[in-house]
Amino acid sequence: MSFWLLLEKFHGHIGLLAMALCLHPPLALRRARRPAWATRVAAYLATASVIAVNVLGWYIYPEYRNEVKLDLYRYARFWGLAFEVKEHLAWYSMATAFAGAVMVWHSDDARGIALRRPIIGLYLLTFVLVAITAILGVMIASINGFDDAILPTGPR
Repeated sequence: MSFWLLLEKFHGHIGLLAMALCLHPPLALRRARRPAWATRVAAYLATASVIAVNVLGWYIYPEYRNEVKLDLYRYARFWGLAFEVKEHLAWYSMATAFAGAVMVWHSDDARGIALRRPIIGLYLLTFVLVAITAILGVMIASINGFDDAILPTGPR
């Protein structure tokens, strides 16, 4: 397994974890008046995982562009454009997760009651964005990924 294929797989798995983590704050805040300590930690972990997935994606992107992206466009323009949409949704998910973390940070006093609904909304929006990004990512990886770009070097 190549280094880039390993990073591509790791990127996808961390993305799925980030998606799941983004559900914790809205579920925990359904009945709470303001975020408890554990909810705050979960929100920060969700934000950190969304940011980590984006950073890893930025690291992988130059190699992906050189080895895979052109073949993706050659296969079907739709999938090339779907990859572009995936990139943009991932960026927006990072922005909404960061905004949610800032609101959680400021919710430790009486303002927390007023910030409850916006926090729920931001993390639900982040979940939806990450879910769409993950679905597109899995579909794109099944069409063309680093494992398809690796040519066998000899008989097995």
